[in-house]
Amino acid sequence: MITLVRTLNQIAQWACAVLLCLSAGRFSWVAAQPWLALLPASKSAAPAVGAPPQAPPAELPRREPLPSLNDNPHKEDPTQAPGTSSLHLMLLVSHGRERSKLSINGAFVGYTTYASDMTCTRGEILKFRIEPERGPAIERERRCEGETILVSE
Repeated sequence: MITLVRTLNQIAQWACAVLLCLSAGRFSWVAAQPWLALLPASKSAAPAVGAPPQAPPAELPRREPLPSLNDNPHKEDPTQAPGTSSLHLMLLVSHGRERSKLSINGAFVGYTTYASDMTCTRGEILKFRIEPERGPAIERERRCEGETILVSE
């Protein structure tokens, strides 16, 4: 009886291995089809003598160089009046209990502890509402300025 169980176990393992190999082969074949369609019809045929030369492959378009890491396009300009520009800054909220609902200007954005990038108008007052599962809601206001807004206890 034990020999029969071992034999059936080995047969099941071999069947799973064969099925896995067949699935991998099928996946490879399906994944390669779009690339095979891009190849010329006959790769092995030599060009005919006297045939016009083939055009060189088209060049890829040139990309603009990426900005330097030292350049900060979102840096605040102190000479501008409040409300005339938008700022891209980091928002960190660690006030209230973990998993408290967080709303900014009445719009639900997530749960505390919260970290995100945001854009706001320079000088704008942002209203934060933190609603724990139990207890009263916590409301805080912060002005949109600098590079980081921190709402903590």
